[in-house]
Amino acid sequence: NTERILKNRDNGIITVVEFTADWCPNCSLVEKIALEKDEVQKIFARDDVEFMVADITQKNLQAESLMSRLGSKSIPLLAVFPPGEGFVAPLCLRDIYSSEDVSAAVNKAEEFIIKK
Repeated sequence: NTERILKNRDNGIITVVEFTADWCPNCSLVEKIALEKDEVQKIFARDDVEFMVADITQKNLQAESLMSRLGSKSIPLLAVFPPGEGFVAPLCLRDIYSSEDVSAAVNKAEEFIIKK
């Protein structure tokens, strides 16, 4: 939901979007080796991070359009949208990525959270 991503940008929330499909074996692999790890689940449970899934198992024009704007034509893809000024440069993890890669991307996006 693009509106939700924009709302998070304005509210200081990091948005993490997993682009996936049931027919994608590499998507299942990165879910197991990266996204399901305890340290990543703890990150996704934080108040300043929202995890979303863009499922393209079936035609999903909104998800496919966003993927294209991110310069990607294939999955797996994980997009980390920093809030505020960092929003214009989302961090994209393509193909096979690790839990460490996810943590590093969220840590980088954290730099754009304005502390109150």
